[in-house]
Amino acid sequence: MNQDALERLRNKAKPTVQSRDLSTIPLVSNSEQSSLDKPSVDQDSNIDVSDSSNQDIEISTTIDAKTISPSSLPALNGLSSSSMDLKTKQSTIRLEQELSQKLSQKCQSEEISREVFLEALFIYFENHKSMQSKVLQEARKRDRQRQKIANYRRAKSMIERFGGE
Repeated sequence: MNQDALERLRNKAKPTVQSRDLSTIPLVSNSEQSSLDKPSVDQDSNIDVSDSSNQDIEISTTIDAKTISPSSLPALNGLSSSSMDLKTKQSTIRLEQELSQKLSQKCQSEEISREVFLEALFIYFENHKSMQSKVLQEARKRDRQRQKIANYRRAKSMIERFGGE
């Protein structure tokens, strides 16, 4: 793109939009407010038809999260304070489609999350030295295979982009 065309695009006037009224509470006149404060009665059927905004709402008391102790909640009994401070890190992993489906089905049938299942597998892996070499051998084989596929796709993409010129 030549420099003049780029400058014209940069200097082009951008459309303007009028600012919107972002208030969430509509303004109500005094006469309308007084009519809202009084519940109305339907004279024909003697049924009380009051505005729902004027009805009393019971608000449940809230508990400050800092005052809750693990012993006050039965589901948390037996957990130590160190396990209550569990820190997690979100990460995205790519799995082969078929393995991902099998993993999801297994976790769903066992009613556990995929993340917890993978954590447990890794902990088991770390604690059982005898199986580590076999698992790592399979992992290295899969890694080489994925690298070859990635290199092939990258080369194919580059040929499609630049090879036909």
